[in-house]
Amino acid sequence: MFYTVSNAVRIMKQPGRANGRSGGSIITTASNAGFVTEPIVGLPYMPAKAGVLHMVRALGLELADFRIRINAIAPGPFVTNIGGGWLKKDPVARKAWDAIVPLGAVAETEQLKPLALLLASDASDYMTGSHVVIDGGMMLGKFQ
Repeated sequence: MFYTVSNAVRIMKQPGRANGRSGGSIITTASNAGFVTEPIVGLPYMPAKAGVLHMVRALGLELADFRIRINAIAPGPFVTNIGGGWLKKDPVARKAWDAIVPLGAVAETEQLKPLALLLASDASDYMTGSHVVIDGGMMLGKFQ
């Protein structure tokens, strides 16, 4: 069952939940487009993702007393269905994008799983309000 952040928080705040190292972990998905201008994703997408990043910072502070952590994964170029899945369908576009990513290739969504597992586990029990960029080095400034 899918819960909104507010429903998840209501459940995580219940007495007895914070008896361990953590009261819980919420992971949101943002985008590196929340940090930098990326015309390819369009105007509505960028401020929406910037809003997610700000929400994560605000809730990180608000929920800390309850030992509820909230962090954001901010992917860069990944092969998804966003934009009609054009990176899946157009090998020329895919090759062009692979060539500009500093680590050499646009990522597959499977590469997000280890980061999500880290943020969900006690290995990140001292992280809250954080934004973790996973973009193959795109935000390092080479292409901005």
